[in-house]
Amino acid sequence: MNRLFRRLSLLLCVLLLLITALSGCGTSPAAPSGPSTPQAPTAEDEALRRAPFQPVITCELAGEAETLTEEQQQAILSYTTMLCTALARPDDPLPEEPYTTDTLRQEALTRGFLWSSYIWGEQRVQVYPMNPIYRSEDAVEVWASLRVEANYSSDLTQTTGDTFGYGSLHHLTLNRTAQGWQVVGDDCEESDLCGYLSGCGTASLPSEDILAGIQNYLDLRAAVMAGRTPAAPACCTAPLREDAQALAEAAVDEYAVIYDVQCRPAYFAPMQQSGETVQVTFREILRVDHLRQGVIAATRTSVDHTLTLRRQTDGSWQVCGDSYEALGHTCAVTP
Repeated sequence: MNRLFRRLSLLLCVLLLLITALSGCGTSPAAPSGPSTPQAPTAEDEALRRAPFQPVITCELAGEAETLTEEQQQAILSYTTMLCTALARPDDPLPEEPYTTDTLRQEALTRGFLWSSYIWGEQRVQVYPMNPIYRSEDAVEVWASLRVEANYSSDLTQTTGDTFGYGSLHHLTLNRTAQGWQVVGDDCEESDLCGYLSGCGTASLPSEDILAGIQNYLDLRAAVMAGRTPAAPACCTAPLREDAQALAEAAVDEYAVIYDVQCRPAYFAPMQQSGETVQVTFREILRVDHLRQGVIAATRTSVDHTLTLRRQTDGSWQVCGDSYEALGHTCAVTP
């Protein structure tokens, strides 16, 4: 019995050795890993882009609209249409119309950018004004509840897909101007929907020249990630240009085929200045359009930065320091 058991054990060992040898046939040793290189879209992939379209937007007043004048109602409808337009096309500038201000136009684009992980097609909106309070004959505050049904798609080459319904509450302030009634304030929170808080795109903004330096730097990083030539390479120091390349390699590891990268600064903290140097803390909203399961999809990421900028002899501001973490990559470049 023991002899039979030993023979069976020997046969089992031989069988396991044969299986191991056969499983290794035809395989090659794994290539050593190295730095990731951008994978350019193929000619077939190049046909896939964000779908260009003119959004179809329908807005109508309901509820207590009769408590407002026709001019006030029209200002609210025009402002709501602008919000929907910015949602559908957040990368395009909005027309300068008298029904609102430059600040609220910028806020609308920031809100739309935060929603831009999807393509938004037809939007149908009902606006319910409530409880108007006249602060004077030229100023009124009113709550406006928006109830929206929108067609959306996570495939960025399509303008139709599923239907999404949501509601949001806006505390609007309207002032009478020489051009008529104008929406000058909108206190709204949609943090549970897209991360938007009123003022996140315009509060505590630095001066225009410093803001231009920040945007040039973010655009350089986005261009490198997307495989484009940066428009203003002198906007930051050499160590930060090297860091942009390292971030691009991390992005390729994460997304593989990248079509486009766009970014917006938001949520600024009060700026600190010492002579010709400033330090700015803000949140970058980073959107990457990339190939996923045969279609273009978008992924939005928030990156908290602390930048140091130094004034140059021509009056421009160059980024010379940055601290952030994104896509598994850490930057700690000091001036």
